[in-house]
Amino acid sequence: MNLGKRDEIVQLESIIRTGGFEFIVIDTLNRCSVGLDENSAKDMGMVVEALYDLKRATPRDMGAIALIHHTGKDGKTVRGSSALEAGFDTVYTTSREGDDGPVTLRRTKRKDGPPDDAMVLTWHSVSETGSGVVVQPDRGTLVEWDNPAKSDRAVLAAIVGFAPGLGSTPTQVAADTGLNLRTVKRALTRLAGAGLAERCDGRGNWRATGLGEATSKIEK
Repeated sequence: MNLGKRDEIVQLESIIRTGGFEFIVIDTLNRCSVGLDENSAKDMGMVVEALYDLKRATPRDMGAIALIHHTGKDGKTVRGSSALEAGFDTVYTTSREGDDGPVTLRRTKRKDGPPDDAMVLTWHSVSETGSGVVVQPDRGTLVEWDNPAKSDRAVLAAIVGFAPGLGSTPTQVAADTGLNLRTVKRALTRLAGAGLAERCDGRGNWRATGLGEATSKIEK
């Protein structure tokens, strides 16, 4: 699509309304603004207004629009007219240590509240899915999840399905999955070792970690 063409904006607005989409990613500004000058305050003002039009098409105007753009030669500031950054509520920059190193996501602007925020992220592939998850290193890894048993997948899906604040007991998981209790307990131990599940109280209830929830969604 082209953010400089009104008919294409209207078409995308219709798609957003029909589908009820709440998160839209424009990747990248350069590819979606052919014919516009990113150094022109006027042209970038048009882009910002187009993005707000897309946001207003999301359910209850509560959606989010993410625009992927490049930094300037300094590698820190947004490339092009300052009108672009001025029109956004939040701006994050990314940097990476080498080809295989972790990615640092750093917030440089926030409309409401202090801008300071930084996260170091790493990528973990999820076997047999052709995809993966981006996680913070201290949230666990998928080392033990390289060759998961079918029972592990079933147990993870089950605990993700229970109320997050309450968790579920191994007995409940066994009833939900049809697996025997010993198999469920072994699966929970493996999931805990992979950082995908954890005990959530002193009564033996288990819940999926944020990483476990993300992994389950990818598998589905």
